[in-house]
Amino acid sequence: MPTEHILSKITREATEKASLALSKLTHQQASLEFTKIELGKVTTVLKTLNPESVVTGIYLPISGDAKGASLLIFPEKVSYLLCDMLLNKKMGTTQKITEYEKSALNEVGNIILGTILTVLSNNIKVKMIENIPNYCQDMLGAVVDQIIVEFVQKTEDVLIIELVFHFFNTEVKGYVLIIFETEALKALIENM
Repeated sequence: MPTEHILSKITREATEKASLALSKLTHQQASLEFTKIELGKVTTVLKTLNPESVVTGIYLPISGDAKGASLLIFPEKVSYLLCDMLLNKKMGTTQKITEYEKSALNEVGNIILGTILTVLSNNIKVKMIENIPNYCQDMLGAVVDQIIVEFVQKTEDVLIIELVFHFFNTEVKGYVLIIFETEALKALIENM
């Protein structure tokens, strides 16, 4: 089965499961849409996503048979809007991220990244273990460097997923980056 077909099947299944989990979390109808998915070179990620912009990132390390890292990224202002929606606040209320907001964003990252990794793991039969999510806010270049530095000597490829949340008649755009060590990536591709 071609890799594109497998990725399409995986993203469809992950979209359904993550949308259901987000709806339960927010007690409102919520949906997630993957608008673009591609395998690209680590070195082109920053150019594609604008390294100077300030973003919120949720970093989730991956262990098991496929070692790597995943990262959910939103523009800073979008993370404030997302917090308002998640925490049932009036839109425009959140102006900074406190521990309470970090916890909510970490949970969203855990749901989205965990769902993608679980569906990927189940479909290609490679064990992946998600670890505790970590919140960070900085320039995109610095946030992405946190995961790239660890793996740049071990891989050249990153899976980039563009996504859109639909909450309360509002759309929120973000990105997911998934990086695996070269050996794990080869195993994934062989199993697709």
